[in-house]
Amino acid sequence: SLFFDDFNRSDSSNIGSNWVQDTTYPNFRIFNDKLQAFNNYAAAYYVNVVSNTHIAVKAKFSISGGDADVSTLQTHLIARSASPNGAGSTSAYFCSATGGKLRIYNVGDEGVLIEGSKIMPSTNGTKYTLRFELNGTQLKCAISGAVEETLTVSDNTLSSGYVGLLTSSSGNVVFVNNFEIIEL
Repeated sequence: SLFFDDFNRSDSSNIGSNWVQDTTYPNFRIFNDKLQAFNNYAAAYYVNVVSNTHIAVKAKFSISGGDADVSTLQTHLIARSASPNGAGSTSAYFCSATGGKLRIYNVGDEGVLIEGSKIMPSTNGTKYTLRFELNGTQLKCAISGAVEETLTVSDNTLSSGYVGLLTSSSGNVVFVNNFEIIEL
């Protein structure tokens, strides 16, 4: 493992020294031994650039505190981001459960590269794991738990950068646990 964080620590607005909160969306905190997105959009990145071209990024997500509108709830794993700021507007790859579907994005260039067909439930108590594999130019995004689906696409636009996550809680609370970067 290149990096692992289970967020098992005291409640705090400081999410840890291995993280940089996106200055545009600094809305994560540690709460009940998990990373909590507490105010609509929240984004954070592992503090170091990951130059490995063969990695997997994964995290467990859970939705709490109400019923979400699947058209607006978003959870993203970010890889090969040009900057640890400006999530959604700087070049990066996203493995996303958004709009009720699994997607792979090339943000800042081509938009949606591939979209899944399964509809993801996003009600109170929904739990799932996102896994994003970047193996050279092959990008693989998988979801397990709420639904099972895997998407694969090739893209050679980005080769290294920051790794992180972005959520839009849509009036609900999104918790993140067991964030990991693995060398393949």
